[in-house]
Amino acid sequence: TKKIYARNTNIIALDKTHAASFLNENHLMGFATAKYKVGLAYKGILVAVALFSSMKKYYRNGVLFHSAELVRFANMKGIHVQGGLSKLLDYFIAERKPDDIMTYADKEWTVGNTYKKLGFKKVDVSPPIMFWVHPQQLNRLSWQEAEKIFAPKQPLTNKELENYLLEKGYRQIFNQGNDKYLLLLK
Repeated sequence: TKKIYARNTNIIALDKTHAASFLNENHLMGFATAKYKVGLAYKGILVAVALFSSMKKYYRNGVLFHSAELVRFANMKGIHVQGGLSKLLDYFIAERKPDDIMTYADKEWTVGNTYKKLGFKKVDVSPPIMFWVHPQQLNRLSWQEAEKIFAPKQPLTNKELENYLLEKGYRQIFNQGNDKYLLLLK
C-alpha cells in the first residue's frame, strides 16, 4: 500500500452519491445510511471517507450525553492515510461537539488497536451476525438487504425468505461478532 500523510490532505463534505460510491468500492460492508459524510482528498482525489450518525441523547450515570456513532471509515484500496481517521474524528468533534462517539469493530478484521490508540475504550461485545453468501457470485447480504432485494413488494415470512435464498444458491455464514468502542469526550 502507498502511504499518504493526513496532514497533506483536505477535509471535504460529501453527498450521499459520492460517499456511497467510495464505500461500496473500498469498505467490506459498503455504504450505510448516516447523517454526516466527510472525506479526505489528496491532490483532488478522494482517499478516505468517514460516516457519522446524527446525535442521540443518552443518560449515563444520571448525566445527559449527546452521542454520535462512527458508522464507517475506509481508506482507498491500496492507500493508507496515516492519521486519516484521527483527522476526520477531530474535524467531526470540532464541528458537532458530541459528548462521546461510539463505534463497532468487526472481530474478523481487527482487534481494535486503531481505536485504542485514538482513546476509545472497549465497552461491549456483540454476538456473531448471520449473513447470506453466494459462493459463485461472492456477494454477501445481511438479512435486511436480502429482504429488500428478494421481497421488496410482498413480504415473505422468515422461513419463506430462507428457503428462497437456499434455492438461489445462497448459504448462511456467521461472522465473529463485533467489539463496541466508546470515546468519551465529556
